[in-house]
Amino acid sequence: AEDGYSGVEVRVTPTRTEIIILATRTQNVLGEKGRRIRELTAVVQKRFGFPEGSVEV
Repeated sequence: AEDGYSGVEVRVTPTRTEIIILATRTQNVLGEKGRRIRELTAVVQKRFGFPEGSVEV
């Protein structure tokens, strides 16, 4: 909530899963040079067993 989180949307396609994070403070979600969003992507892939490169956050 402190980063302006307002919801999430998940789209599943045959080749990948897209996770759309809805936020009012997008820079806080992305992090410095996109570091935080890359970390989030890696955590989601590992936690839910997605093949590498099949998840886009």
